[in-house]
Amino acid sequence: MAVATISVTLRPLRLAFIISPRSKSLFHAIQVNSLLWGGTFNPIIPAHLKMPRIWKSRVMTNKSAKEVIKGYIKAFDPDFFVITDEKIKDRIDSYGIPNEKIVEINEILDSVKNVSFPSYGIGFLEIVYYLYENELKFIRKEPIQILIPKFERKYELFLSSIFGNLPSDISSLIERELGDLLDIECPTVTLENYWKYLAWNQLFPRRIVTTGIRLLSHTNLCILLMDATNLYDVIDYWNLRACGWQVLPIAMQICRSDSAEHLLEKFIENIKKNFFSTSDIHVVVLKGRSVPMDIFERSVSFLRLKKLDQIPYIIQHEYPRIWDDWARKKEGINCCDLEVKTERYYFQAISERILLQTVDPDFKSKLGIGPRFANEIVVKTYRSGREPYAEVFPFVNSGDRDILLSLKIFDLPNWRISRKGLVYFPSFFDSKIEFSIPIAEDVMKLWLKSKKFSVELSSSGRIAKQMLKQLGGIAGISLLSWPGMIELLENRNDGDKYFSKEELWGRIQKLANKSRFPVDPKGLLKRLIDLEIFQLGLRIKCPVCHQKFWISLSDIDYKVKCPICLNHFEISSYTPDELKWSYRLSGTFGLPKQAYGAFSVLLTLRFFSMILQGYTTPIMSFYAKNGNTNIEIDLALFFQNSEFSQVGDVERKLLFVECKTFNNFKKDDIVKMKKTLKEFPEAVIVFSTLKKELSSEEKRLIKSYFKPAKNNNILILTATELFSDFPLENSYKREGGKYARVINNKFSFELRNLDVLCDITRQLYLV
Repeated sequence: MAVATISVTLRPLRLAFIISPRSKSLFHAIQVNSLLWGGTFNPIIPAHLKMPRIWKSRVMTNKSAKEVIKGYIKAFDPDFFVITDEKIKDRIDSYGIPNEKIVEINEILDSVKNVSFPSYGIGFLEIVYYLYENELKFIRKEPIQILIPKFERKYELFLSSIFGNLPSDISSLIERELGDLLDIECPTVTLENYWKYLAWNQLFPRRIVTTGIRLLSHTNLCILLMDATNLYDVIDYWNLRACGWQVLPIAMQICRSDSAEHLLEKFIENIKKNFFSTSDIHVVVLKGRSVPMDIFERSVSFLRLKKLDQIPYIIQHEYPRIWDDWARKKEGINCCDLEVKTERYYFQAISERILLQTVDPDFKSKLGIGPRFANEIVVKTYRSGREPYAEVFPFVNSGDRDILLSLKIFDLPNWRISRKGLVYFPSFFDSKIEFSIPIAEDVMKLWLKSKKFSVELSSSGRIAKQMLKQLGGIAGISLLSWPGMIELLENRNDGDKYFSKEELWGRIQKLANKSRFPVDPKGLLKRLIDLEIFQLGLRIKCPVCHQKFWISLSDIDYKVKCPICLNHFEISSYTPDELKWSYRLSGTFGLPKQAYGAFSVLLTLRFFSMILQGYTTPIMSFYAKNGNTNIEIDLALFFQNSEFSQVGDVERKLLFVECKTFNNFKKDDIVKMKKTLKEFPEAVIVFSTLKKELSSEEKRLIKSYFKPAKNNNILILTATELFSDFPLENSYKREGGKYARVINNKFSFELRNLDVLCDITRQLYLV
């Protein structure tokens, strides 16, 4: 019986604003984000036809404008796209944006003006009403102030990006509806005094729309020295903050004034208040892309003379490469995950249809026009007695329709597949989420179909699939990881031989004694019989043909039939000494030598699902064909770290695995996986073996074809990993020697990061 946990996490919608590179478009994007719950974390991306000069740098010499824009979109993984200009519509297709995900900016503004809340997301008024009922109507020792600032014209864009800026008609609406309830102040904010309005108890529009939102990933601290008049510096500041960075913007126009010193003083106070020790953090002092180098250096010198040396800091001249996959990981610029609250549901048996309650915001609103908020859905299954269920859902741009339909949902437009998994967009509060959990193999076939590959399971794949069912699901594979279990099963895996009851009992006792944990031998034997890995029966000799044969306990009767000569005879005529009780491998474990090849496949699947404690969507041993391209894979799966793993990066990974038992990897195996990597360049290639070490020839072949020293897409798994217990760190420490040295100063959770593990296994097995 399958057991599952399903978590539903509430977060605001994430909208990407695709704008014309003009001040007016940027200003409108800031205004709309000042009205939307979570608007602070919505990226703003200028849609350039050609690479602007300010974007060019020594790290972007080979990038086109379209590549950078697509990189931004991939990094932020938005739910919907807001366009501010009709001209941008013509470029949308080239960015890979599906039309059904496009929203016009006026659609959001008009709905706020007409019905007081936006057509997409939760609106400013709904949040303020909530704050009044729960916070603002009470008398506080330190009162909270509501600010709707006005800005000096010259620096309005820069100051609006810090405080938010509400359209004039919306501001009038707010003052009219809330003026009697709240003491709203409308100060004039300038470049010289904006530091005064950043205190924690002053709520301005941009802060108000972050109500209740938590950042799940690590917060980077940054001081950004920027040009307050430059469009691109304002966009860069906005997008850094949208990534989850805590950014102090200091305009170069005031960077050597008392205002800059006050800003820095408040920033340092905030750090000391929120962090246990400043030695645990560092601050990035970042140069805005439009700031001349000499001005930046003079500004840093001035700040250092004042307060900057009170905290650890590093100076960075290049803007973090949010748009680049490789750089995001290396520079720690992964976009933050947002959470408001999470509900977890436990199912003792997975039904055909799953029905869940949406997790709603606390804001009081029942109306709905379009999607109001997002519910992220994560599925984890345990003890599945049938085929594995899909836990990771691959993203296929606009081609994820078929994969979503595998959930058997009826409201397809309200769903999407994000980089974290399934997302549902309720249009109403107190709604229901209804779907089915699909089989992993079906999802993998649909994904490969989207890549133009037809798929057929090999005979080995069918055997591994049935063996997994016999073991009772992925959790049951742990039985194969017992010291000596593979040898026990392989020793009689020729289809004819059997164990006498004395011999099997002796082997079981040895297995129990080898275990690192107390084990009852009788319980272990019972489990092997309950799973029908072994069957109890009699070994007898036919009185007619004098051939020995084995008969199962369920087939024993007073009269039995010899399977060789087909004669019937009475079993009661035998003496007790002639009736030899014995055990025989059964089901897929009894197939002559074929079952043995599946052990490595299953143990590899167990490693990713149980040892790394990740989510998996696997397909075992298959052939795939696309025109003249043919690939043969022992195991393919999508893998994703659990949100509880502390790894930080929960982005899904595609893995293709070549499995061996005790045979060596040959040149044909290496060439085959190289060919697979060419077809799927984003994949991680895994070489998995039940041996403890690779031979020198295997190392030479892998290094010559993959040059693993130059990339991080090769993972080696040996008996040490495949037979390990959780956590993997304990197995490495138990092995000692090079294993203990290579994980020195690493935490258990780091070993669940595939990039780290790839690097470690290369050091262990390819050097």
